[in-house]
Amino acid sequence: VATSHEMLPMSYAVIAIIDIISIASLRYLYLVYIEGPKPKLSRNAMAGRVVLITGSNAGIGLETARQLLYAGATVIFACRNAEKAKEAIDGIYDDINSGEDGSNGSENGTQHLVRPKPLRERMLFLKLDLSDLESVRSAVCKFESMNMKLHILINNAGVMMGDRRMTKNNHELMMQANHLGHFLLTILLLPKLREAADESGDARVITVSSSTHHLASSMDVEDLNCERKPYSLFAQYAQSKLANIHFSNELALREKSYALKNEKNPLTSVALHPGLVRTDVVRNMPFLLKAGNIMFGFVLRTLQKSPPAGAFTSVWCATSSDIISG
Repeated sequence: VATSHEMLPMSYAVIAIIDIISIASLRYLYLVYIEGPKPKLSRNAMAGRVVLITGSNAGIGLETARQLLYAGATVIFACRNAEKAKEAIDGIYDDINSGEDGSNGSENGTQHLVRPKPLRERMLFLKLDLSDLESVRSAVCKFESMNMKLHILINNAGVMMGDRRMTKNNHELMMQANHLGHFLLTILLLPKLREAADESGDARVITVSSSTHHLASSMDVEDLNCERKPYSLFAQYAQSKLANIHFSNELALREKSYALKNEKNPLTSVALHPGLVRTDVVRNMPFLLKAGNIMFGFVLRTLQKSPPAGAFTSVWCATSSDIISG
C-alpha cells in the first residue's frame, strides 16, 4: 500500500496535467471563439489589386493593411495624420521584410499570376480627414491624379466621442466621421470602382460597422445631429453604425440595378462586424469609462480580439471568392 509521502508526487503530477489541459483548452476556446479563423493568403493572392483603407494608421485598419500588403496588394493609407501614417507604413515595411507579418497558408480565392511590385511602391499615403468634407473631396481629387485603379474601398475609420461636437460642415462629429464622410467618399469613388468591376469582374466596397447597431431600434433621420434629443455616446455610435449598414445594403441594391441596366459587372458592397476588438477607440470616451477600461483591461483582454484578429473579417471580405453582395 502506497504511503502518503509516496502519493504526493503522483498528486502533483495529476494536478500539473489537469492544469496543462485546462490552459490548452482555454487557449483553444479563445482562438476559435474569440479570435476566429485566420484568412489563408499567399504572397501573391492580391497582386495587382489596389485597396484604399480609411483609418489605416492604427488598430483594425493598420492590421488590415498589413495582411493585404503581405498578400501583394497595393494599399492606399487614407489617414488624417501624415506622421502617424508614415510610422505605420515604416512599421509594416520592417515587419514584412523581417517575416513577422503572421500570415501564412494557401491562397484564398482565385489564383493571381501577377507578380507584385516591390513593397515600398505598394504603400502610399493619402491625406483624408473624414470630419471635413472638403478634405474628402480633395483626397478623391488627389487619388484620381495618381492615375491608379481602385479595386477595393474599405471604409474602416471610426470614432467614439464622449461629448457632442460639431464639424465645420455643421454635422455631429461622430455621425460625420463614421458615416457621412464615408458616404461621400464612396459616392465620389464610384466611377473608379465601377471601372475596376467592369474590367476585372471584381470590385468591392467594404464598410466596417458594429454589432452595437442593435442598440438603435431605427434610424433617426430627422435628428442625425442630436439637436432634439440628448446626446449619448453609445446611442449616437449605434446610429452611425446602423447608418453604415443601411448605406451598404442600399449601395448593393443600386449597383446591381446599375450593372443590369448598363450590362456591366456589379461591384460588391458588404458591411461587417469585426468582433469585440481591443483598440484605442476608447481614447475619446469619458474619463470614468476610460478608467474602467484600464482597470479591468486584464479581464477584458480575455474576451476581446487582438487587432490582427480584428482584421480577419475585413481581409476575408476583401479576398474571398465566396463573398455575396448585400
